[in-house]
Order: sequence, then C-alpha cells, then structure tokens
Amino acid sequence: MAFAPLLLTAFLWGSIEIDAVRLLVDGLHSYDLERMVVEARPGAEGLEVQCDLTLRATRAAAPSFFLSTFVQDLEVTRNGKVVVARLGTGGLEEFLRKLEPKSGIAPTLLTLLPDPLPAAGERMTFRLRYRWKPPGGMHFYADAKGVQTHNFGFWLPAMADELFDASIRVLPPDGMTAVASGYPEADVEGALTFRTKEPVQVLSLVVGSFKVHESRAGGRTLRVLLPPDAQLDPARVSADWAALLKILEGWFGPAPGDPLTLLFEPRDLPSPTYNDGAFICINRRYLQWAGAEGGKDLRARKVWLRLLAHECAHYWWGHRVPSPVLGRGGNWIREGLAEWSGVRAAEELLRRQGTPAPRSLFRRNLRWYLTDIDLRRAARNSHIVLANEVSLRDATYLDPGRVAYARGALVHRQLESLLGADAFVQALRALAKDRAHAFTTTEDYVTALDPDGKLGVAEWVDYYVNRTRLPDLELGDVRVRAGGATAAVLCRDPDWPGGAVPFVVVTEEGRFDGKVVVVDGKGTLEWKGRGEPLRIELDPERLTLDPVRKNNVWEKAGD
Repeated sequence: MAFAPLLLTAFLWGSIEIDAVRLLVDGLHSYDLERMVVEARPGAEGLEVQCDLTLRATRAAAPSFFLSTFVQDLEVTRNGKVVVARLGTGGLEEFLRKLEPKSGIAPTLLTLLPDPLPAAGERMTFRLRYRWKPPGGMHFYADAKGVQTHNFGFWLPAMADELFDASIRVLPPDGMTAVASGYPEADVEGALTFRTKEPVQVLSLVVGSFKVHESRAGGRTLRVLLPPDAQLDPARVSADWAALLKILEGWFGPAPGDPLTLLFEPRDLPSPTYNDGAFICINRRYLQWAGAEGGKDLRARKVWLRLLAHECAHYWWGHRVPSPVLGRGGNWIREGLAEWSGVRAAEELLRRQGTPAPRSLFRRNLRWYLTDIDLRRAARNSHIVLANEVSLRDATYLDPGRVAYARGALVHRQLESLLGADAFVQALRALAKDRAHAFTTTEDYVTALDPDGKLGVAEWVDYYVNRTRLPDLELGDVRVRAGGATAAVLCRDPDWPGGAVPFVVVTEEGRFDGKVVVVDGKGTLEWKGRGEPLRIELDPERLTLDPVRKNNVWEKAGD
C-alpha cells in the first residue's frame, strides 16, 4: 500500500513544480523583444558573441533573460554606457533546470538594471558582449575541430514565446561552414549573415566541417551537409527529403524559405534532433538509418522516415505557425501536430513505395506514451513525476518524456476521426495560411477546426487537453458469428464529449477497421466482413498507449 502515497506525493509535487515554473516564466517576462542583431566569432577558445537587443517594456521592471551557465566576461552597455547586469540563479536552480531537461544543467538568469528602469511602452537597446564556452565533453562544444551550439544551450539570451526580427552574422574559421537560423543574406569578407522574420524563439547556430551536396526539388535548393567521414549517399537522403516535402506541401501549402538545409552532426553526441526553420539538424547516430532500404532494413527505414517527416512538419507547425512553448500552454499543438503530420507523411510515402501495412507505423510510434513513461516512475533531477498525471496544457511547463508528442499526436488523430481526414487536412491548411507568423493558442486552433462551433471541437479539445487521463472505454456484451460481430460500448466518464471511436476486428483473413459512434456514454459496435472474429480492439491506438486497461479488448477463448 506504500505505492499509493508515493503516487499522490509525486502528483502533488509535480503540480507544485508546474505552478512554480509557470509563475517564474510569466513573472519575469516584462517586455516584447522586437529585434536581435548578433555577431558570433567561433573558435577554439569558445564563441565570442556580440548581441544587440531591442525591446519594448510591457511594464516597469528590470528585463530578465535566460542565458547559458557557461558565459564569461559579460559586459552590457546602453548608448555606450555600462549597464549593471546581474547573472545568477537566485536560488531557483531546481526550477530553472526544468528548462534544460536534456543536460540537467540549469541556465542562469540575466537581469539588466538600467537607471532608470524602463517605463511601460518604452523601447530600449542593449549591447551584450561575452564569451560562451561550455566545458569539454558536453554536447555543446567548442574546439579546434569544430564548433557547434544548440537551441537548448541558451547561448543567446532568451525568454519564452519570443516573436521578433533577427539576424546573425557569423565569422567561421577557415574551412568551416556555418548554418544558422534564418536564410543566408550575404557572404561578404568571409562572414555569413543570416536574416529571418519568421517566428523566432531561439537562434541556433552550427559551425563545422561538412561535405555539401545540393539538389533542386520543387523549385528550391535542398542542401545536405554530411560529416567528412560519413559513408552515406546524400542523393538518397535528398530523395526522401524531397518526397516528404512534396507530400506535406500538398497538404499544408508551400514550405517557407529557400534554400533548405539538412545537417548531420559531426559527432555522436546526446544532442537533440530538431528543426530551426531554415535548417534541420540530425544526430549523427541516424546516419546508418538514413541509408536503410527495404527488406531486412525496413524497420530502420520506417524510423528514419518518421523522424525526418516529423522535423519537416515543423516547417509549418512551430515556425510558420508557432505555438507558445512556455507561459501559455500550447506546446502540444506544435509537437503533437508535427508528430501526427510526420507519421502520416511517412505512412503515405511508404504506401506509395509499396510497403505493406504502413498504418502500423502510427500505432507502433505511439507506444512511446504509457508503455514507456506513464506506468513507470520517471526520476529526473531527483524528483518523481508521472507523465499520466500531467495534462497536455501542463506538459508545456513540465514535459516528462513525450507527453506533448505522443498524447498530442493522439488528440490530433482523434480530431481527424471526428472531422474526417479530408476536412481535417483542409482545416490545417487554412490554419497554416491564416495564422502564419503569429503565435497560435489552443483557442485559435479550435476556431480553425470548427469556426461555427457546430462540431463540438471546443468541448472535445478542452476534455483532452485539460485532463490527465484518457477516458475509460469499455467493450461488453460481445456477440460474434462468422462474418459479423456486435458489442456494447460504454464510457463511464460523464464529462467525455463522445464521438466516433475507431475499432479493429481481427480474423484469419486479416485486420479490418471500423468506427462506432458513442453518444452520452453509450454506443453499439457493429461489423460485417469475412471470416470469424478472433479479436476486437476498441480504440486500438488508445489501447496501444494504455496496456493496463484490458476492458476494451475481446479475444476468442482458446480451446
């Protein structure tokens, strides 16, 4: 019985952490960042940074930012005069560490103290100069062979939910290539300038030695950057990339920008794979999967295509249509839509290439969720959190594992079922057009899917986003015969809005899909087909996520 108090303690502590991080971020955010101009000079001694920040105060307060722990020789000026700057964690190490879960290292808080403090509505420009040099062996590194920085490293001052105009001028060492947020604007005197007016939240930079492969597809240039020792045909990578882009653009409209860059990291380090609008950065470990073909390598190929398609989907969901990361609870839209779109695009490409049963990719991918995370305690930074006790809204502040990804994808998958596949894709296409370059909240997303409010999307999304658990569906009174089956479907949660629930019937002839409509907690499953039913799965994708609840499965008793 000791397990129950442990669960309660974990849940309550997780709630306290969520509230604390939310209050921390919202309390510090006292300005709108309008412009950022960066000059970066990478080298063996670290990254020399000069950063001009133009902000507009939303209230009278000292501006604060998140900045890397590994900043040295910081100097802040305004109009040539030194500004007092405070750099430290202020006793908030545990909460700041939640913003850097990959490394477990807390960023610092940079607080600027101009005299006088800015008044509400006042615009100010600050110049920051410093060196950024993390210790050797980390996945954010700087040495003579290559320099690489990441968005998770807070190498530039950042705050949640920034939307601004930015440019970054990079002076790479001889023989090295620089890739940064935005699109190349100029190449003058050995310096590369990247400019972006896309929604920017963190500016990323990668500098290193690469083999460059360029191709043309859909009227744009695709650039694949490989480490010098990589044994991979870049043409194969470009072909997969172009094919996925074509599918996604057919659904959501043109992808932003030209050229687009796909970069494989030069080292095998525990850094994330991510999309930064202008470029996709992929961990070196995926090189072997990127070269996989069909046959015995089919599983690796599916993993590769899903990964690449997810990052490609971020061209729309996260950059063209950004969603808030911290402070407003919208990360499930960004990551959930990228996951849903990526899996769907990978399935479609596999189908076009003749791969059997590609739909299994979605079910297998969603096993991330409860099977890997929720039913096990996830110890992180000495605190126990249970993913199934964190709602999608709160996963924004305390993201244990893949809640926003997998459960978010499931919500989009169920909305697809509610609206119909074609209508859902058309609504997303309109969202990509109408909400381009503006932060999109859950309310904006609901309006795009159900502008007249006649489909009940608002109530449906509210249920799935603001609750921690999925509805407990039951399958009972099963009656089967050769070529048919009926069953009762019940949901004992009175708040569940209901709707169409998918099911699968398995016979010796194969798997057959269907839907049952559940209204006011009741529905009747009916199926007619070939063969005698051997197994019935109610809501099979949900079932994959929730292996403890066996009441939505029926199997024929053995002899």
